[in-house]
Amino acid sequence: MLDAAALGPTGAVLVGARGTIVHYDGAAVTVMPPVTERDLVSVTVVSPTLAFAGGGNVVVRWDGTAWSIFDSPVASYVASIWASAADDVPELLHWDGTRWASAGAGPTHGYHVGMSGVGRFVAALSDETGLHTFDGTGWTEVPEPTGLQLYEVWTASARDVFLVGDAGAILRGRCD
Repeated sequence: MLDAAALGPTGAVLVGARGTIVHYDGAAVTVMPPVTERDLVSVTVVSPTLAFAGGGNVVVRWDGTAWSIFDSPVASYVASIWASAADDVPELLHWDGTRWASAGAGPTHGYHVGMSGVGRFVAALSDETGLHTFDGTGWTEVPEPTGLQLYEVWTASARDVFLVGDAGAILRGRCD
């Protein structure tokens, strides 16, 4: 498995190689029928009836009943996807509930190693351009410590960000 996301103790989704999707409902594990042969490297769960997963140049969507290919303009590699609500799915593109649109200039270069958020606040980490935050209207570059290779970002609350990296480093900061 390459990524996992949970809505709570009674709902989790795991994704992996060759379109593998596994659902846990609190009691049983179910392997879902694949809808793509692409490796799915990232998943986000919004509600029991809405989840997204991505990898390669594909995004798939859970509607509460089945997974299906989701209309996405992503032409390059999807390395991270995150959503907070049915009408708010920023990825570097922003799903407004109706269509994909640009989320503005964020970490536009390099491999996007992590994305996390709370509400409309999103933190995105790139191996080349570092940490950026999205406040619902635009992106801001955030200074980060030098000399560390960072691997993942997680938001505990709006503006409260954790980063993990080389040699077991765990960094915590506020993005105000």
